[in-house]
Amino acid sequence: MKEKMKRRLAQLVIGALFVGMIPTGNRTVSKANGTSISTGKAARAGYELNNPKTDSSGVVTWDCVYFGSYWQEDTNGDGTVDQEDEKQPIKWRVLSVDGDDAFLLADKNLGQKCYNNLEKDITWETCTLRSWLNGYGAEWNADGEDYRGSGFIDAAFTPAEKSAIYATNVENADNPVYGMEGGNATLDQVYLLSIDEVMNPAYGFPLDGNSTNTRKGKNDEWWWLRSPGYFGNTSAFVSTGGVVYRFGNIVHGDGIAVRPVLHLNLSSDSGWSKAGTVTSEGGEIVLPVETPGEFLGKLNNPVTDSDGNTTWDCVYFGNYWQEDTNGDGKADQEDKKQPIKWRVLSVEGDDVFLLADKNLDRQLYNKSGSGVTWETCTMRSWLNGYGAEANTGGENYSGRGFFNDAFTSEEKSFIKISNVVNEDNPVYSSEGGNDTSDRVYLLSIDEIMNPTFGFSLKKEMEAKRAGTTAYATRKGVETGGSPARYGRWWLRSPGNYSYFAGIVDTNGEVDQIGHSVVGDRVAVRPALHLDAASDSGWTYAGTVTSGGRKTETPQPTTTPVLSTPTASTMPEVSTLPTTKPTPTNSPDENTNQKPISSSVTPAATEPSATVTPNVKSPSAGTIQKDDKNNVLYKVITQDKTIGFYRAGNTAATNIVVPSTITLGGIKYNVTAIADHAFKGCKKLKSVTVGKNVTSIGKKAFYGCGKLKSITIKSKKLKDKSVGAKAFKGIHKKAVIKVPPKQKKAYQKWLRKKGVAKTVKMK
Repeated sequence: MKEKMKRRLAQLVIGALFVGMIPTGNRTVSKANGTSISTGKAARAGYELNNPKTDSSGVVTWDCVYFGSYWQEDTNGDGTVDQEDEKQPIKWRVLSVDGDDAFLLADKNLGQKCYNNLEKDITWETCTLRSWLNGYGAEWNADGEDYRGSGFIDAAFTPAEKSAIYATNVENADNPVYGMEGGNATLDQVYLLSIDEVMNPAYGFPLDGNSTNTRKGKNDEWWWLRSPGYFGNTSAFVSTGGVVYRFGNIVHGDGIAVRPVLHLNLSSDSGWSKAGTVTSEGGEIVLPVETPGEFLGKLNNPVTDSDGNTTWDCVYFGNYWQEDTNGDGKADQEDKKQPIKWRVLSVEGDDVFLLADKNLDRQLYNKSGSGVTWETCTMRSWLNGYGAEANTGGENYSGRGFFNDAFTSEEKSFIKISNVVNEDNPVYSSEGGNDTSDRVYLLSIDEIMNPTFGFSLKKEMEAKRAGTTAYATRKGVETGGSPARYGRWWLRSPGNYSYFAGIVDTNGEVDQIGHSVVGDRVAVRPALHLDAASDSGWTYAGTVTSGGRKTETPQPTTTPVLSTPTASTMPEVSTLPTTKPTPTNSPDENTNQKPISSSVTPAATEPSATVTPNVKSPSAGTIQKDDKNNVLYKVITQDKTIGFYRAGNTAATNIVVPSTITLGGIKYNVTAIADHAFKGCKKLKSVTVGKNVTSIGKKAFYGCGKLKSITIKSKKLKDKSVGAKAFKGIHKKAVIKVPPKQKKAYQKWLRKKGVAKTVKMK
């Protein structure tokens, strides 16, 4: 008992001594060379990332990246660093690289925070610091603090950045010296290092816990570890000298800093960039922050030389199916989307007029051969995701089509609405129809013969030819020329009749007579106006010329990871699948298992579909969360069906399984209740099962001893569609209400699924 009191006293002394111990570190710029511990690398836009390197003198060098932004310095000159200052890019040290996964540690401590707001016995799973880092609700911590929308992850990262952070299976080992229990494993996007991890040589740290520069924070502060200390109300930390204090400090100590870690998906379209290197001795090579759109001031209008060769600047923006990426010999929608390369036709301020560098797809100009204009053709609706009311064929492209397949919701918002002028055919006077307002459209005959866009006034020229992607070719685009990948592509102008539309032929000739609107071998080469000053993720792509020469900047990363759960959806690890394997250099076998015209004037004729972005349904198996009701769902099929997966709050007393639910802009029919869906819900008293539910998993309500009221609205349940022991262990005096016509049939299988004879059915 005396020994415990001594340790308790020491613990309090540590907390008292800490106040005011925040000396400022100095930074020098130098270059350190060393030998690599391991060889993991990842490439993005010409950059390579390496695992930490240690030279013969023991100096460690870490590669660094910029990702996210946070309040860090006094930018407004008022003498204090607070949220009145501008956020600055967060610099991270690369602790390991495994394929597209980079394990990152903040280069600096990013603020001070209690491990837990109140003094009590706590674990990482239930502390307030975990909830603050990940933006979790009140139910995820012992103090009942709600950090939804106000935590670190929401302040530091955009939605696109959040979707690029892997959900990580965080193992919480016991204290290796004192044996204090670490608690349950958790699933988090942002967390802290453990004692084992901060003593792992593979990450650049020595095996012992003694003083070392490798563990010192750049701003010379103590910083929390997630591992427990000696007592249940203490947590381990790293001192200013880099010592690992396994004895720990009281959890509500308010002078210890936060130095987050996370796993970043390098292949995501998240806008990360390399930041240079840092060394354990303070050496640093600093690279400027690479921000999306940084080349805006350097983008040029097309230039045509004396020989008639035109050079266009190019950008990458959006993603689409283009080539055979999975090696099955065919380019189709089973392949990964690739960044779309666009030619810059004009630059005026922040408005950049873009034309796809290649033909991207094959579509009919109109689904029927009747007379049509650009305003009423199905092509316009397909390009923009318009509904059936926007075209004469009554084709509904809401939620699908090029606009929805090629761009994220954020990207869509940065495509300008253009006033599209639809002039008559310049030779045959066929009527062009009303002007329209569109985000994506096709060039007109006048535009494809406009010298300011890099085209000749003549009908034929190399500059008008377009290569065709393997995807478009496989869909039936007719190609020719040398090499035989040039395709014919549609213009929006009418041909010599109202049921013809202009085209550009494989040799670059503008065919003003045109082609039948139901011609099925003509390609689509979209055009759009981009707000290039926006944070839309576009990047510079080099140049191309009409003579075939090009200087190409490597492609940015491909399709964003849409299925990674967001921070606010992270419950304990048992409820969600992991998404990444354990890195080979993990300190123990489970520590890091890791579970997306130059001036534009909007016109009144634009359908509402282009104003409201359409969201593509996540793939089957994706976990979605209903934040309002704290319930997890699992996508069953992409045709908008979903299953009730887990009750996020096991303390809930009343839960409704709805007939339908809208998550992430998608409306789903709720058709299933998963196995063990209500596991641990020992306070649950009433449940309603929606009318669209066709199956209930095994042990779905197993052990819900206080469950006294069940209302089943579904008429679609069968004996075989309800799992074993689904209702076993509910309250003995429960009342189950079922549809009247199904009462007799339901009574039979409900008894077989564990319902006691004392339970009443109505």
